[in-house]
Amino acid sequence: MRKIAAAAVLVVLIVGLTGATSAGAQGESGEDEKVVFRIGSSNDIDGFNPFKIVEIPSYEVMSLTYDLLVDFSPKDSSPAPGLADSWETSDDGLTWTFHLNKDARWHDGKPVTSEDVAYTFRRILDEEQGLYIDYVRQIEKIETPDKHTVVFETKDPSVQMLSMLVYILPKHIWEDVPAEETKSFENSPAIGSGPFQAVEWKEGQSVRLEANPDYFRGAPHIDEIIFQLYDNDDTMVQALKNGEVDYIQGIPINLFKSLENQEGIETNSAPDPGFTELGFNLYEPSPEAIEEFGAPKTSTGNPALLDPLVREAINWSIDEEDLNRKILQGEGIPGSTLVPPALARYHLKLDESEIQGFDIERSKELLEQAGWRDTNGDGTVDKDGEELELRLFVRSEDKDSVTAGQFIEDWFEEAGIGLETKAISDTALTDAIYAADYDMFIWGWGSDPDPDFILSVLTCDQFMGWSDTFWCNEDYSRMYQEQKTQLDIEERAATIKEMQRIAYEENPYVIFYYDNQTEAWRTDEFEGWTKTPTAADPGQVAFTFTTKTYLNLQPLSSDGAGGGEGGGTSPLLYILLAGVAIALIAGVVAFLRRGSAEDRA
Repeated sequence: MRKIAAAAVLVVLIVGLTGATSAGAQGESGEDEKVVFRIGSSNDIDGFNPFKIVEIPSYEVMSLTYDLLVDFSPKDSSPAPGLADSWETSDDGLTWTFHLNKDARWHDGKPVTSEDVAYTFRRILDEEQGLYIDYVRQIEKIETPDKHTVVFETKDPSVQMLSMLVYILPKHIWEDVPAEETKSFENSPAIGSGPFQAVEWKEGQSVRLEANPDYFRGAPHIDEIIFQLYDNDDTMVQALKNGEVDYIQGIPINLFKSLENQEGIETNSAPDPGFTELGFNLYEPSPEAIEEFGAPKTSTGNPALLDPLVREAINWSIDEEDLNRKILQGEGIPGSTLVPPALARYHLKLDESEIQGFDIERSKELLEQAGWRDTNGDGTVDKDGEELELRLFVRSEDKDSVTAGQFIEDWFEEAGIGLETKAISDTALTDAIYAADYDMFIWGWGSDPDPDFILSVLTCDQFMGWSDTFWCNEDYSRMYQEQKTQLDIEERAATIKEMQRIAYEENPYVIFYYDNQTEAWRTDEFEGWTKTPTAADPGQVAFTFTTKTYLNLQPLSSDGAGGGEGGGTSPLLYILLAGVAIALIAGVVAFLRRGSAEDRA
């Protein structure tokens, strides 16, 4: 009897101790504690106002808080039900009818209706909201025949009606916000219809979201999401190692490699529809730009950069292969054209003979053709008594940006180009760009599943909007409007590829590489990690075009046999607990079946 009782005590000790470590465990009061999923980030958000966001973490927060009219499929990012369960279009492609889910509710309990959808689109159109206007310019008329039906009429057939990344807003909240306050409205807490609600932002510290228990597509299994902000990537990675956060992404490669094969941590590097680029200040002040777009009256950009030959010379002086190898360590591919290879149907893959590769001598030749040569032997080319001295802004919030700047300094010196590199914050860089107070910068873009957005950033109409170079090519902008109406996929792809060719030859950007998204998560708290799009190999678990992982995540099951990408309770913990129990209960031998922390679906 004594042996049986002792064995029972051992089991109670182990079950009790391991249970106390699991997410969602009971507190001292006996009540269930909140299940909190923590995301580490070294990049703060812009706030909860969807009209002013720029940073990637802001889009993740807004995508969890708001719904789109049409969502993106977790399988292949194709159109999928969002707030609209179904839709149809007329034979001429000009009338689009969307049928809303009747169970959708705002976070304050009010029903989502067709009036909310119509209001959102009308506000963007009426105010010419630059962050979203290119998704909706084609819309000519909006009708709401009933509470759950929205009908759009477009000027021309449009491929965009099923790929509009526009967050649907509650009319009863936003109709009281005057137009002049659209971008300054704090919008906290944010009232949306999504699976979570953004409720608290402590600038530079954290962002908190609460689960929406009444979400019309099913309540999340976790209670809160907290974005924990860190001063730098090193402390963020250490926080993951210490178990202070559950997930991190956008990890510099050296730190990412340090996480591989670590117990209790899963890493993933997946192709991302984006790139990192060198951008140029190509702004030439004009009455039209100042009056129509509110562009600055002056520019501090070096006039030499307005010459396409100089920009091409700069391209030839940059070794994209070397940047990919040394900075990304193979977690990406060298860059070239504007639409990333992840959007394979539309990406322009250049022939080897067309690529502006790495050739310092070729760079010098082009500079000489443009009138720049080293006449005084000091190593820097000059023209009309002025030496070619450029400023480069790199991002203090991105180590890879800083490292790339160091490589460029060396290459420019070989080519005879003077360079001053300065690391500044994203906010300072944004301000400099809109003030046309820069020569060059290193930053990056992410694309939607449809290439329209990434194409739009180089159009003439995006001055003081998405444009960060002030490049304006009439042929490119004309073809941008053409591709919007081309319903034949092959015809549209041909137009888009020709646009990429124009941009590649003109060099408003030098695209360094298409970098993978690097991410890592702990396997000892949650299961349900879901890589999307599932058609990709591999996909990404978060910061993708769906919220699938957030809806699937749940605390590890009690037996530790985690599903999805997660795993069970750490075997080391069981061993330690068993050792303690055995020390307390001499002579008792217990055999325990435990799940492995490396179990994954």
